[in-house]
Amino acid sequence: MLEANISNLEKQSILNLILFYKEELLKIDKGEKATDHFNERQRRSLVKQGILTRCYGQGGCRLKLTDQTKQIIQSIVANNM
Repeated sequence: MLEANISNLEKQSILNLILFYKEELLKIDKGEKATDHFNERQRRSLVKQGILTRCYGQGGCRLKLTDQTKQIIQSIVANNM
């Protein structure tokens, strides 16, 4: 029972972060740099929470939204939250 509550709390925490940073996350999804919107501490926290992921390419590291985050944002936009 305690494990189920932790899981629900983690899911709610992630949802709250996504709702709070919705506009910034949408801009990142469109191709803007995460460094333009978040400081180092915020970026590290969002990666740790699983909201952003590091993608390495020829130009170095870019932060992008995870698939789970994209799905949540799409449902939020569809429901006009």
